[in-house]
Amino acid sequence: MPTLTKRDIIVAISNDTGVVQHEVCNIVERTLDLIVRSLSEGQPVELRNFGVFEVRVSKETTRRNPNDPDNRLTIPPRATVKFKGGKIMRELIEVALEEGRLVETDDAPEASASEPETPAASTDPAPPAKPQPIRRLQRREIPKAA
Repeated sequence: MPTLTKRDIIVAISNDTGVVQHEVCNIVERTLDLIVRSLSEGQPVELRNFGVFEVRVSKETTRRNPNDPDNRLTIPPRATVKFKGGKIMRELIEVALEEGRLVETDDAPEASASEPETPAASTDPAPPAKPQPIRRLQRREIPKAA
């Protein structure tokens, strides 16, 4: 599934509104600049029906160096941007998942080179693939040394 880029957004808005792409590009750039500037000043950005962006700062931590257990490392605080999708977005994504339009890309079977793809006999589109359950990442069990 291709990624939606800023260029794709500009072209789509230009086609929908009839505004020249150059002007749409300026508007999109200014919008993104304003969002980044607000976040860099510590202000959360709330876009109704879309979501909320906010800056989270982690605490400074001390960790043990696994190669030298006596040596402690100080991990400095780090700022990250957290996004929480709005209610309408979450609902639309859930519907897409239930309808099978969203599938996991990691577990998708790859076509083998030995089996050529055969075209379907009829021109009817195939039914959508059954959605795959979302996998939860779990810690691997590390075998204990004997």
